[in-house]
Amino acid sequence: MLHILFLILKIIGIILLVILGITLTLIGVVLLVPIRYRMKTETTNGMKGLRTEVKANWLLHLISAHIIYQEEELDWQVRVGWKKFKASEEDVHIDDGDIDINAEEEKNAHVEMSAQDKRAPREEGTTNREETTSKATSSEKSKKRAVSKEEKEGCFKKIKCTIREFCDKIKNIKEFLMDETHIQAFLRLKKELLFFIRKIKPDKINGYLRFGLEDPYNTGRVLAALSMLYPFYGEHFEVYPEFEREIIEGDIYFKGRIHLVHLLLVLGRAYFDKNIKTAYENLKALKG
Repeated sequence: MLHILFLILKIIGIILLVILGITLTLIGVVLLVPIRYRMKTETTNGMKGLRTEVKANWLLHLISAHIIYQEEELDWQVRVGWKKFKASEEDVHIDDGDIDINAEEEKNAHVEMSAQDKRAPREEGTTNREETTSKATSSEKSKKRAVSKEEKEGCFKKIKCTIREFCDKIKNIKEFLMDETHIQAFLRLKKELLFFIRKIKPDKINGYLRFGLEDPYNTGRVLAALSMLYPFYGEHFEVYPEFEREIIEGDIYFKGRIHLVHLLLVLGRAYFDKNIKTAYENLKALKG
C-alpha cells in the first residue's frame, strides 16, 4: 500500500513540476523575447509628401502590426496568430446632386409668410393696457434696483472667495513641490524614465533631415534642440539647416527592440519606492 501511495505522490509531483516549468517558460518568453520594431519616414514636400511605414512583431511574427501613412491617409493591419485585423475600407458618400434648390426656396418662403401672419400686431385694447403697464413699470424698476444692488454685493463676495481659494491652492502646490519627500520621488521617477528610454532607444538610425522655417530664428532654435539629441541618433544621421528658404525634406530609418522585463523592472521599483507612494497619497489629498 505504501509503495502505491508513494507512486501516486511521485506522479502528482512530476505533474506539478511540469506545470511549474511550463509556467516559468511562458513567463520567460513573455519577458525576455523582445518586441522588434522598425520605422521608415521620407518626404520631399513637407507634410503633404510625407510617407511613414511602421512595422512591429513579437515571437517569430506570431503577433505583428503594419502601419502606413501616405498621401494623408492612414492604413493599418494587425495579425494575431492566423487572425488578421485591417482598417475599414467602407467609405460613406453623401450625394447632394438630386436636391431641388427651387423647391427648398419655395418651402422656406412659405414658412416665412406663415410666421409673419402669426406675428401680426393686435391693436385692439392697446390704449387701456398702456395706462396699467406704466404704473406697474415704476414699481418694477424700484424692485430691480434693489435686486441689482444685492446681486452686485453677492458677485463681489464670490470674486473675493475665488481669489482667496486660488491663493490657497497656489500655496499648497508650492509646499507640495518644495517638500523633500516629493523632490526625491520626482528624481526617482526621472531616473527610472531615463533608464527605460535607454533600453528602448533604436539600435540603428540612418538618414538625413534638411529643414528650413519661415523665420531663421526658429530654424536656429530647432537646430539647437536637435544638437542636444545628437547622443541619441549619432553620426549616421545628418542634419542640414536652411536659413534662406522654407523646406522640409528627409529620409529617416531606424529599428530597435523592446524587452518587457525592463518595463516590469521600472514599474516594480517605482511601486515599492516609499517616497513615490507618499507623494502619490499626498497628491490625491491635494486634489481632494
